[in-house]
Amino acid sequence: MEKPPHIFWNLTHFAVANVEHYGSRFEEVKKLSLEIESEIPLGRYPLVLMKPFPPHGRPGENLAKLRSLGADNIESIWVFCTPDDSQSARLEIRTRTPGPTFFVRCARVAGVPGCNEKQIDSDAVGS
Repeated sequence: MEKPPHIFWNLTHFAVANVEHYGSRFEEVKKLSLEIESEIPLGRYPLVLMKPFPPHGRPGENLAKLRSLGADNIESIWVFCTPDDSQSARLEIRTRTPGPTFFVRCARVAGVPGCNEKQIDSDAVGS
C-alpha cells in the first residue's frame, strides 16, 4: 500500500535548478534538482529526483515541459517519495485549471521533509 504524499501548496518559487547526466555523451538524466518554495509547508525545499523520466532516464519532451512551469501556474505538488509495491517514486505537479497534471517518475526523491533520507543518501552514493 502506498504511503500518503507530501503536498506543497501555494508555491512562491519553482525552478529546475540542475540536470545531471550520466556523462557528456548521454542524454539520460541521472539526477534532477528542483527548487520549490511554498507557503504550506512554509519554506524553501531543494528536491533531488534520482533517475527520473524512465525508461532509462531519457527525459524527451518532459524536461522541456517541466522547465516551462512557473510557480504561478502550479496549484500544488504532490510527492510520493518512497516506492511501494514495485512502483516508482513520483512527483505529481497539479497545474491550475485548465492545465493537466504533470507526472515525473523516478527511483527516489530526496529533500522532502519526513522521507527516509538515509535510504535515499545510500542510493545516491552507490550510483
